Amino acid sequence: MINLLYCGNDKIFDGTLLSLLSIVKHNKQPLNVIIFSLDLTNLNPNYTIFSEEHRVFLENEIKKVNSESKVTVLDVKKQYEESMASCKNEKTMYTPYALIRLLADKVEDIPDKVLYLDYDTMAYNNISELYDIDITNYELAGVLDYYGKFYIDKNYMNSGVLLLNMKEIKQTKLFSRCIELLHVKKMMLPDQSAINKLVKRYKLLPSKFNEQHKLQPDTVVRHFSAIVKYFPFPHKCNIKPWHTDKLHKKYKCFEFDDIIEYWKKITNKV
Repeated sequence: MINLLYCGNDKIFDGTLLSLLSIVKHNKQPLNVIIFSLDLTNLNPNYTIFSEEHRVFLENEIKKVNSESKVTVLDVKKQYEESMASCKNEKTMYTPYALIRLLADKVEDIPDKVLYLDYDTMAYNNISELYDIDITNYELAGVLDYYGKFYIDKNYMNSGVLLLNMKEIKQTKLFSRCIELLHVKKMMLPDQSAINKLVKRYKLLPSKFNEQHKLQPDTVVRHFSAIVKYFPFPHKCNIKPWHTDKLHKKYKCFEFDDIIEYWKKITNKV
């Protein structure tokens, strides 16, 4: 069984659905999908917990491929309030949900090995090629950040795709130390920067496991993170898989069209 972790509020439903549909297209193994979520409507009325309706929808879809697959939504409100609420990075350009993967070591029965994925990731080949990488002697494995490796540090990793060794992370208290840092230092990329600063034993993976710029034939995970386009003038592009028209026009990306069309059909977006 492949253990997957996503984090967010109910707004991540479409992205998570697309991501899972792309995964089951290439992999027929059972999936244990865990979604960390919580209600933070005290901060923003849109910050509602991932709904039971959407959880059931996701589970029904992936069960069509393997009946043993399941989706579990874990409410991490208690863990959040005890260790992360009111930290210096609770209100940044990102939502607080970007931080809650750091609560994984505080969640009971979290699997020893988990593949964390941002909800704007799509599988282009079999995800097991990534999941089966041996990280016994590492806290985590990840891919260099497309821009950060040039502008921040040569070993600076992107946190949108991380293979986590939770047994090691609990022993080294990596995530707990990251949360402590978030309480005392304001950062532009808080969770990502904290992990990069404090992780000691990590494995750098080829870009095909978190391709952040342009799809390649051997890409396993395409991560639709923000990029910079230089023509006709320098500008930021933050196009996601559900932005179908822009995906075609700006990125010339048509490789996920079959998945996107199916997504539109089952969610009545046609």
